[in-house]
Amino acid sequence: MLFYCLPFIFATILCLAEEYQLFKLDNFFYFCGFLTIGLIGGLRFQTGMDWSVYQNYFNSINISVSPIASYNHNAFQPSFEIGYFYLNYFIKNIGGTCSDVFLVASVFCSTAVYWFTSKTPGKKWYILTTYICFNFLYLHFATVRQSIGVAFFVIGAGYYAITSRKITSIMLASISILFQISSVIYIFLMLLAFAGKNGVRLLTLTISTLLFVFILSGFNSNFFYKIISFLLPSHSFSSKLLSYNHTGKESIMSISTYFFGASMVFFAIYITKHRKFVNFKFLNSGFIINYAIISLLATATTMIMFYSNFVMWTRLFNVASIFQAYAISLILSKIKKNKLDRALIFLGICFNFLLYYYFLTHGFKTLIPYKSILTN
Repeated sequence: MLFYCLPFIFATILCLAEEYQLFKLDNFFYFCGFLTIGLIGGLRFQTGMDWSVYQNYFNSINISVSPIASYNHNAFQPSFEIGYFYLNYFIKNIGGTCSDVFLVASVFCSTAVYWFTSKTPGKKWYILTTYICFNFLYLHFATVRQSIGVAFFVIGAGYYAITSRKITSIMLASISILFQISSVIYIFLMLLAFAGKNGVRLLTLTISTLLFVFILSGFNSNFFYKIISFLLPSHSFSSKLLSYNHTGKESIMSISTYFFGASMVFFAIYITKHRKFVNFKFLNSGFIINYAIISLLATATTMIMFYSNFVMWTRLFNVASIFQAYAISLILSKIKKNKLDRALIFLGICFNFLLYYYFLTHGFKTLIPYKSILTN
């Protein structure tokens, strides 16, 4: 277990050193941090919660026929998106293995997040430690397709932050859907973020209405699942979404889930209250702030309404945590810190570590010991 704690400990030392002006985390060290994360996740062998499923899927792909014929006749269940199929087909066709797919996905995800966040004038140490806490284990040890989807989405978001070109940004971000269909929710939240404060108000009103109906329904999640199934145009998408309802272990919302959901609301309120400190002329910071608030509130709401569907709300949080870290890093770079602020930063690091340890222990059996393709 110590192996998985070392990246977080190392990043924490760097962030505290930078905070107390003992060390400056420049882009080279920042890049090395994300590259290390990508390599650790990409070089694993028979390690992680997703290994066997993706290995079996890779083996099921027939490269003796054309890609289209192979995709149409692939009977593997659960079925995966066409973008992920073509990635596997191409790597297998050139003599690669499933391990190469893991490596490509992991390094692509970590470097995409690095590119998205590297231009920030904010505190990079906060982004790096937060990413390790919330995404290192999940995106690099559990969800290969999701990690590629997140990578394409942040590339699209980063392109908008630089150029302000909405259509091109949406097109880039939409590539994520080819690898993970649930990424469509990222695009929807992106459109709300484009609307600025009006988008935040609209989401807040929608959430309030949904929670009111949720209470009236007697906290019945199945009622909303039926609505989702009716509204979604893709039957396969709705079926897959509904199948995740039984993956959670709790029949009622646990204290840890309440605590985690409350932290999302706290982050959203903190960003809203301190957004005045951010320079909105830099890299469309307003969009980053708005998306952080919107995605955090959406995550907390999904967590409350579909508490037994761990997969559903964690996929929302994958991106929300990245934008949350980006937004808070912008705030921390401008706010004048006193002893209370530094104490809160330290408590925030401790909070991140507790959550990281919680995630690690829940995936203990599939993560320990860490095995690499370099030694197998």
